[in-house]
Amino acid sequence: MLLLTLRKVSSILLVCCLQIANAGEIIGSVTGIDNILNITQTGNAAHYADINLDGNGHEVSVTQSGSTAHYAEGNFVNDGGAWDFTLNQSETGGSSWTGGGTCYVPAGCFATVIQAD
Repeated sequence: MLLLTLRKVSSILLVCCLQIANAGEIIGSVTGIDNILNITQTGNAAHYADINLDGNGHEVSVTQSGSTAHYAEGNFVNDGGAWDFTLNQSETGGSSWTGGGTCYVPAGCFATVIQAD
């Protein structure tokens, strides 16, 4: 398991995680402004990603691939700047995700989910 807890008040924080394993779990909590989080999980067993965002202007990209099931969860709280969440899941054993959040930006916040077998 990889546990990420990031707290930042200003500037941009870029975090990249590559997990190549027969099973993997990433739990990430990001608080602050303008954070970029890129996660890639690959291998031949189940993958789990749990991402929690609190703040403004976050960009998160999660890619899960391999030959078994994948699960992702996203929880987003916006304090005035939009968030953007992208999830790509590809496998042969089934994928699922849950997510939700608040957005107080007139232009909106975005969650994009792509699932392919």
